[in-house]
Amino acid sequence: RLQEDVHKHHIAFLALNRDGSFLATASKSGELIRLWGTHQAHELVLVRELRRGTTAAHIYSISFSLRSDMVCCASDSGTVHLFSLHSDDDAAARSSLLMQAVSSVQGGQRGFAQVEVECRGPILCG
Repeated sequence: RLQEDVHKHHIAFLALNRDGSFLATASKSGELIRLWGTHQAHELVLVRELRRGTTAAHIYSISFSLRSDMVCCASDSGTVHLFSLHSDDDAAARSSLLMQAVSSVQGGQRGFAQVEVECRGPILCG
């Protein structure tokens, strides 16, 4: 059961990976995607926070890769973000002092790729 403290704002988007072992949630603000482990019998366990951006956006789509090693997120800001779920990639992303400072202030893992898309309608990851 999702509790009220999952996000500061109401949940706007949910996505499960292929085998149901991970649940991705995004609130109405769309700044953070939270990744939850679903293996516990009666509660979700926060695995990671993925930062889409620092300004509010409506999330159109969140999807996992087939092996659940990446997450894709698309929003009305015209961007598509890719996040790696490998722990080795986390270490590389946090190796610079600038990234450490930004992460400590804003929180959440940044995507390893971001693409701006000029589109007038919803963008879907899939």
